[in-house]
Amino acid sequence: MSVSDKSYRNNGVYETEPDIPKFVELQKKMAQEAGISFWNLYEAMGGKNSMKRWVEEKPRLANYDYTHPNFDGAKKIATLFYDYLLAEYSAFLKQKKLQTDTLIQTNL
Repeated sequence: MSVSDKSYRNNGVYETEPDIPKFVELQKKMAQEAGISFWNLYEAMGGKNSMKRWVEEKPRLANYDYTHPNFDGAKKIATLFYDYLLAEYSAFLKQKKLQTDTLIQTNL
């Protein structure tokens, strides 16, 4: 799982810290090289400036430190991750069934 978005104040305006997208790409690359799964929380949150939106939208999903999700934000992240896992598992089962069906057809 990648880092989330994190904002900092730049000339009085909160925006995504410039290193966050770079760090996420590095995490993604490392996961690919290691052959492990990777979930991009930064993108799931909404990408650039999503933490700012999470703080300012109603209901608020993040704390006024523009860094940490609040309880509602944590529930949203859990739901996003759960939905992702279910979708990936469903795709896996579908692919496995397709492979099994192909194998059965080939052996008939």
